[in-house]
Amino acid sequence: MRLTDSLLPTCESATICTVTDDLHQAARELLAARTEQTVRHTAVRQLATLSGADRCEVLQPGENGLESRASVAYGPDAADVPGPLETHRSILEHSFEHGTAGLIDDLTDVRSASGPAPAAAVLDRPGYRSLLCVPIESHGLLAAADREPSYFSGHERESMRQLAALVAAAFDRFAWGTADEGSRLESVARVISHD
Repeated sequence: MRLTDSLLPTCESATICTVTDDLHQAARELLAARTEQTVRHTAVRQLATLSGADRCEVLQPGENGLESRASVAYGPDAADVPGPLETHRSILEHSFEHGTAGLIDDLTDVRSASGPAPAAAVLDRPGYRSLLCVPIESHGLLAAADREPSYFSGHERESMRQLAALVAAAFDRFAWGTADEGSRLESVARVISHD
C-alpha cells in the first residue's frame, strides 16, 4: 500500500514517505548507471537530497588512503571551507577500515563522538561541526558534514545507511562484472520499500 497525503497523520510520516521516494529514485538511477563515475555522482546527489547537509562526498580508497571522488558543497563560502577529509581524515579512515559508521555531533568537542575519537579534533578555523560517515562496504564511504552541531537525526542516519547499501550494490556490478548484481540492487530496493 502506498501512503498518500490523506493517510499521513504527522509531518514526520510525510518526511519518511519523502525519504522512501528519494531512495526509490536513487535505486532506479543507480540500477541504470553505466559507469562507476555515474554511480559516484548519483550517490553524492542523492546523499545531498536525503541529508540536506552542507557538504556531501563519496570517498574511495586511492594511492594515499581515502580520496574524494565526488562531492557537493553548499553555502556562500563553500569553496573556502576545508572538507572533512582535509580536517578529520583519521575519523574517516578509521570508519572505513573498521566498516563502522561514524557520527560526531560536534567536531570541536571530541567528547560528543559516537564513533572513533580522533587524536585532535579541534578546528582552528570555522568549518563543519557535524560529521556522519557510513561505509559503502569495501568501496569507500559516504560522508556528510554540516556547519550546525548535532545536525544529523535518526532519519538521516538510517537513510544514509540504506543509500550506502544501494551504492555498494551498484559498485559491485562493476567490480564483479555480473548482471546478477542488478537483481541484488532490485532486492535492496524492495527491502527499502517495505521498511
